[in-house]
Amino acid sequence: MLPTDIRVTEPPEDEDKEERILAVLGIIGTVLNLLVIIFVYIYTTL
Repeated sequence: MLPTDIRVTEPPEDEDKEERILAVLGIIGTVLNLLVIIFVYIYTTL
């Protein structure tokens, strides 16, 4: 007999919160990286 009621389980709230925090940290890191690159570019061209 095959199961007829298949549900997709959602990740627990802790995992969802952790993934969100890691994503935000990644975005912040990327922005800071770009700021450093721009600052170094301006500093070296003066």
